[in-house]
This record gives sequence, structure tokens and C-alpha cells, in this order.
Amino acid sequence: MVAGSLFVLGRLGEGAGALMQRGTILTARPFEPLPVFPEAGRSRWPYLGLYYDAFEAAGVALPPGARTAEYRRHVGDLSGAGQGEILILEPRS
Repeated sequence: MVAGSLFVLGRLGEGAGALMQRGTILTARPFEPLPVFPEAGRSRWPYLGLYYDAFEAAGVALPPGARTAEYRRHVGDLSGAGQGEILILEPRS
């Protein structure tokens, strides 16, 4: 990925994000990124609500709690430009 946003409501394949330069990959399922994507914290991202509004308007079912959940953020790919991010929906405990 050079830039942009990719929302994956299904399963990400092994090595997803490799050679990523910029952009965002968001996944709603458990995923462990490659080691070149170190964790950079957890947070709620209010701007995601804009995307979720569009998904719902198009009839796409969102995972329960996706709007208010925390997402684990990983940045990388550090073997390249390192300006991309992978956001992983954290399950509610």
C-alpha cells in the first residue's frame, strides 16, 4: 500500500501490510502484525464514525461495538517509510 484506507471486516492474511509506505489498514478480527509493525498504543478513533456511517448506509453490517471500541495501533512497515498504520479492533473484556 502506498496510501489510502483499507477496512477489512473479514480475516487478514499473514503478512498483511508488508512493504506498506503510508495509509491505514483496519481489521475487525484478531491479528498479529509482522514484527516491522511495533505497537503504538490503544485508543478510540472518533473519525471512524464517518466511515461507519457510510458502511451502514450501504447496508454493511458492522461488528458489535465497533463504533465505541478501542483499537490497537501498530505503525510501520519500519523496513520502508514506516508511515503506515494497522488498527485492530480490541475485543471487549
